[in-house]
Amino acid sequence: VQAVRTFPRRAIRSKELATILDISEAALSSQRRRRTGPPVVLREGCRPFYHRDEVVTWLLAQIDRNAR
Repeated sequence: VQAVRTFPRRAIRSKELATILDISEAALSSQRRRRTGPPVVLREGCRPFYHRDEVVTWLLAQIDRNAR
């Protein structure tokens, strides 16, 4: 929940998202490959980035799923 409050209002690069979520870039990359992490967008040069609103939705779903 604290991470949601600190999100920038723009697209988020992998390094920045990993810092916000307090995980390593390697862990985020692994989640991306397994398709278990937040929805990712690849733009030119195959550099991944994440839309803030999609990440927030994903985070809230994770919190809800873990609360059950």
